[in-house]
Amino acid sequence: MIDVHTHCHLAEHWGCEWHRNWQPVYGHEYADHRPADYDAAMSAGGVELAFVFGLRATRSGVITPNAYVQNFCAETETPTIGFIALDLADADVLDQLGDGIARGLRGVKLYAVLAS
Repeated sequence: MIDVHTHCHLAEHWGCEWHRNWQPVYGHEYADHRPADYDAAMSAGGVELAFVFGLRATRSGVITPNAYVQNFCAETETPTIGFIALDLADADVLDQLGDGIARGLRGVKLYAVLAS
């Protein structure tokens, strides 16, 4: 099984977006999941390869750094393909893209619902 849509981000990557808009819907604090938690979930689901990305919607304060995705993927036992999270409205979007490529990330995730 290949999972083409998995996230890796921490509560701090959400800025105030989680508390303002998501927590009222889900009714709980955001729970950070570490690589070991991720591996357990992927193993339980029979996932042999996963695409992994954070989120980026800069004006909303949602930013998962490329370095975090790179490190997260390096720490998992599950084979992963890391993605760069970009907000196309960022003035430095091409620098972010170059940084992600230099880090070995191999895809792009756009979060157009929140990005402006």
